Amino acid sequence: MGGDYPELLKFVKLNNLEKFIDLAIPEIVIDELEMQSKKSYFNDLEALENMKTRLAPIMGIFTKGRMAFDPDNHIRKNIEKYLADKGNVKILKMKKVDDILDHLKKKAFLVKKPFKNNGNGGFKDAILWENILHSDIFSKYETIYFFTENANDFEGCGTEFFKKHGKDFKIVVNYPQLETLLEEKYIDLIENISIFKFIKDDYFKDYVEKSTKDQRLNEINSGNFEDYKITDVEIKDICHDFEKIDKLREEEMDLYKIISLVKITLDNGQKKEILATTTIDEDRQFIDFEIEQ
Repeated sequence: MGGDYPELLKFVKLNNLEKFIDLAIPEIVIDELEMQSKKSYFNDLEALENMKTRLAPIMGIFTKGRMAFDPDNHIRKNIEKYLADKGNVKILKMKKVDDILDHLKKKAFLVKKPFKNNGNGGFKDAILWENILHSDIFSKYETIYFFTENANDFEGCGTEFFKKHGKDFKIVVNYPQLETLLEEKYIDLIENISIFKFIKDDYFKDYVEKSTKDQRLNEINSGNFEDYKITDVEIKDICHDFEKIDKLREEEMDLYKIISLVKITLDNGQKKEILATTTIDEDRQFIDFEIEQ
């Protein structure tokens, strides 16, 4: 993304979307950046040595050998630290290498995208795509946005991604397009930042915890209807999902349903995760609360 990366981070933070949007980069991209950085380092080092050799007779510069610097340890470590510090960017690790190689061979022979020119071109794009395709982090996401300026080279890859992961996959070629897509997807949250800030407050969390504990869970065990008391509550995700319900009449208020992921302990010792739904109005007054049965 280059210079667009800070803009995306700013957009996410400004609109309180940190819990909903994760950034990721394929490991193969980091490998390429690392190799390019090493190449630049050694080129610069060679140029410096040549300069010192030329200047030594004139300026009396004498060297004791090269600096004790290990680029193999330094460059990779600093790239990953930068990504972690600048927005907690996830790295899509290269896994299932045997599967990836098998896919690459078949696609090269059949000239499937991203391969081109009878299978003799597009290798870098192809291995990048396999790195993404074989990642195992996509299960918790609804939509994957692939930011690349080479959209034509990945034409049709979204269909392959959907077959493997069952997730919506969109190729994005520039930052304005990405921001527009994100605004459309998270319009309710963006338009209701004050509500979202209220959701993140401890007051709301305490309400969900107490209200959940006041509930009883009904289950059927061995054909018998059982009623259990909830003895302990742990909020796993205070805003697992969010829904705005527009008012029907002018004198009414908009309502908001906040679905929280909650881990509960029953009085029989059983632990389970449930969804708790809190309904509030635009004045942030609590209207209703219920848990899934």
